[in-house]
Amino acid sequence: MRGADNFLRLQIKGGARGPNSKPIHAHLLDRVSKKIPTSTTIDASHASAALNGFLNQFPNLKNASKDLAVAKWQAWIYDIEAAGGKLKWSEVRALRTMIGESIGKLSGPLGDRSSKQLNQLYGALSKDLKTAAEAAGAGAEWTRYNTHFSKA
Repeated sequence: MRGADNFLRLQIKGGARGPNSKPIHAHLLDRVSKKIPTSTTIDASHASAALNGFLNQFPNLKNASKDLAVAKWQAWIYDIEAAGGKLKWSEVRALRTMIGESIGKLSGPLGDRSSKQLNQLYGALSKDLKTAAEAAGAGAEWTRYNTHFSKA
């Protein structure tokens, strides 16, 4: 075991730190950022497909879609389409984090959305991020970064 792998195996939940008292996740993210800068534009097709899937559940029930908060995803689709289907790496990461923090909560900015939809969108954003990281040669680093959070 070496480097980031060693840190991961020795981590203490919520308190693992690397050199210079920097949190381990920050070290792991630094490794990703060396290969894929936060300003990099990435394809958001998985996220777009997931959002469109939500809207297509009730094509003939426009009022029901509004009552079920399905139509609220429309603005997100417009934003992605207006950007040509591409978003900044940092935006996709931040959005995925916000969604992850909202899953299962009844309050907050996404409290009216179903947990199933949030999980689907979280997974779609994760695919978009992984695809971009692999394309930039940072696939292994991105996997280590994600593994850190899944075990924390």
